[in-house]
Amino acid sequence: MIRNEIEIMDHQPKAIQFMLAHNYAICADEQGLGKTLEAIAVQQASDLTCLVICPATLKLNWKDEYEKFTDETSVTVGLKPSKINIVNYENIYKCTELFMKADMIIIDEAHYLIHLDAQRTTYAHRMIRKYLPERLLLLTGTPIRNRVTDFYSLLVLCSYSPIKNNGRLITDKFKTQEAFNKHFANEYQMKVKVTSKTGTFYKTVKKYSGIRNEEELKLFMKHKLIRRLASKVLTLPPLIFKPVQVSYKHDEKLDKAYQAHVKGESFDITAKASSAKNVASFTADYVRDIIKSGEGPVIVFSDHIAPLDVIEKKLNKKFKVAVITGRTKVEVRHAYVKAFQANELDAILCSVGAASTGITLTASRNMVLNDEPWDASHMSQLLKRFHRIGQTRSCVVHKMFGSSVAKKISMNLAEKQSDINKVIQGDKNASIKS
Repeated sequence: MIRNEIEIMDHQPKAIQFMLAHNYAICADEQGLGKTLEAIAVQQASDLTCLVICPATLKLNWKDEYEKFTDETSVTVGLKPSKINIVNYENIYKCTELFMKADMIIIDEAHYLIHLDAQRTTYAHRMIRKYLPERLLLLTGTPIRNRVTDFYSLLVLCSYSPIKNNGRLITDKFKTQEAFNKHFANEYQMKVKVTSKTGTFYKTVKKYSGIRNEEELKLFMKHKLIRRLASKVLTLPPLIFKPVQVSYKHDEKLDKAYQAHVKGESFDITAKASSAKNVASFTADYVRDIIKSGEGPVIVFSDHIAPLDVIEKKLNKKFKVAVITGRTKVEVRHAYVKAFQANELDAILCSVGAASTGITLTASRNMVLNDEPWDASHMSQLLKRFHRIGQTRSCVVHKMFGSSVAKKISMNLAEKQSDINKVIQGDKNASIKS
């Protein structure tokens, strides 16, 4: 059981009750509201053998949380059978025995399984459908990453429940991803540039955007999903956005590259924008000034590694700096976060892909975005690294705008988020009634 001295926040019992009442469920509480504790509480209350699947960078976090919240002694990171096994997505293909023995499966950052044509998604669906664990918990602060169509895979996973206590099954009406897409989103066609050994050509592909029939979609989500927003259930300090303009001249080539990206002909536009006109060098100077003013430590994010290399090189001369990217080993990453939280660092530089989830950086009240991520969901995840439970000071997000394209990317993100918010609106989509 959860230790008596552990403080359960006022909003957490409702999620725990919801997941206990619905055997296959999605906990989509916003980042920072304590989904890990909620899931562990469900596992402990059920007292079931459990397989936890999470990104590699979060395996040690899960073990730490079990040690902090419970007296559970049989928790194993890896494939050796245990009451609680914690494995990363890359190892799920080796987990047939663990899937077979698990009475409960927790999938953290479940938006990793939104693409039905991806190998790991196909495998996860097959294992769950075959072995039918008593309970399945899908944890994600961003159940829809970019488009409403992202939700289909998670709803299908919930449809496998052998105990039908989670509402209408999406597969009863929509047998395929395409049928779901056509009903709940707007279809359009786009020409995509393809380069092969035989030459370059364009092919027409179907794309989906926006949302249709949103009230019907909410009915399918009812009894499967619970989501609360931090702004509604927590009293958090203010979150302030500060645009920072970097001097630049209009870059016609960059603008053309952006248009190509929108058409699906180029996929490196954010990398170009992040480094345009020495943005990274300016960011390093800007972070230096924040530290010198006594407002450190500082969090810096970029969607790309190259700008972080520039920033690190400039800051390392006078300050204690750590860098977390996909190249950083899990154990080292874990140590960096602990050092940052202990105020032993002046700045931590993070790539979005490696550090947008699963870490707490509340020692800082200043986050500097050298560039915004193209993926709409990542933006909210970044903010929850420091604007979450445990933060007592107002938080400032400093957005670097080093090109006209950077502003267009920001506007595009806002439009995507608007569509997502039409469906994901907190408790309106959740119910614990049978």
